[in-house]
Amino acid sequence: PKVTSANFQVSLIDPSKGGSCVIEVRDWANNVTSRQVTIAAATPTASAAAINVGLIKVGAPAGSGTLTITNNTDGPMTLTAITLATGTRFAITAGGGTPIQLAVGATHNIVFSYTPAIGSEAGDADVLTVETACGNVTCALSGTGGVSRIATTNSLTFDETRADIEDCTPVNPTEITIQNTGNVDMNITGWTFDNAEFYLSTTGAPTAPVAVAAGASVT
Repeated sequence: PKVTSANFQVSLIDPSKGGSCVIEVRDWANNVTSRQVTIAAATPTASAAAINVGLIKVGAPAGSGTLTITNNTDGPMTLTAITLATGTRFAITAGGGTPIQLAVGATHNIVFSYTPAIGSEAGDADVLTVETACGNVTCALSGTGGVSRIATTNSLTFDETRADIEDCTPVNPTEITIQNTGNVDMNITGWTFDNAEFYLSTTGAPTAPVAVAAGASVT
C-alpha cells in the first residue's frame, strides 16, 4: 500500500547474545534502502573489568573498592545474583542483596573489602559476578598483602680467654644484622638478652624503636 512513513522494530532472538543484521526496504519502483543494525546483548555494564586495591598491610584496616553496575539497555533489568568466586580474602560489604530492579539508565553500587593474611605477599585474586536473566558480567578483583618479615644473623661467637676480662668483640661476624625480608616497613620496638653476661654495646648501637624499610637492614 502507499504510505508516507512506516516504523519497524528489530529485536534480538536471544537477548543474552549480541547480534547484527541488515534491513532492506524496497519500493514498487525497485528502489532499495538498506541499513545495518547492531544490538548489544541485554547484559548490565560494569564500571571496570578489573579492580586492584593495591598493597594492604596485614593487620591494618581492610582495603575496599566499589563496582558500579549500569543498565544501558532499552528496558528494565533485574540483577538476580551477586557473588564472589571464592570469597576467601574478598567480601561483599554492601549492595550484594538480590533481586535488584534497575530501570533504564539506573545504576547500582557493589562495595567489597579485601583483608589479606600472612602469605598474601604473592597477591590474592577473586572474581565478582553479577547475574541477570539475559547474561552475566564479571569483574576481576586483586590485591596484595603487606607483610614485614624479620631475619637475623644466626650467631655470634666470642673467644674469651679469661673469665675476668670483658670480651667486646666476637670472632666473626662482629655484629648482629636484622633484615626486613618482607614487602612493607617493619618497626623494631626493642630487644632483650636471656643471659645477663651479654648486653648491648654502648657505641654504635641503634635506639629503639627502629624503622626498617622493606628489603633494608639495621645492625
